[in-house]
Amino acid sequence: MSDTKKICYDKILPQDLKRAIPFMSFGPAGRTRAIAPIGKMWINGSTLSIRFIDGTAEQHNIVKQFAPKWTEHANLTFDFNDRPDADVRIAFADDGAWSYVGTDAKSISVNRPTMNFGWLDEAVVLHEFGHAIGLAHEHQNPDGGIQWNEAAVIRDLSGPPNNWDPETIRHND
Repeated sequence: MSDTKKICYDKILPQDLKRAIPFMSFGPAGRTRAIAPIGKMWINGSTLSIRFIDGTAEQHNIVKQFAPKWTEHANLTFDFNDRPDADVRIAFADDGAWSYVGTDAKSISVNRPTMNFGWLDEAVVLHEFGHAIGLAHEHQNPDGGIQWNEAAVIRDLSGPPNNWDPETIRHND
């Protein structure tokens, strides 16, 4: 594994940039296991259509091997197919690892990816598919009580490899 920083960043719909979104928490009291922005989870029992936009057979097989682990915990089914209007459309560009959160993917043009793997292993597949089914980063829990050193975060993420501006950093909090 290289020493290059690997960061998952949020793909946020423009209308969500300036508004607070309430969250649901999952897990035993006092121990949140996951959070989900309300209105972004798929309907229970849904079958998500998943299409690869590009990538090799080996990359596809890695995703197909690990992504279905979510179906053991979520009341969802994954259907890997070639449908142009697939719910989840996966690319393998050297553009980091990211995914739109849950049903936000329905707002993205069918000719664009809704998920990307800039690197690929079990952990990143599970992480990005967590977003695809509607889960957010744990540190985004408004009840988490995390005190951020915003200046340090901006300093770190504004340089290579991200080179993000402060507004982008604040929206990936």
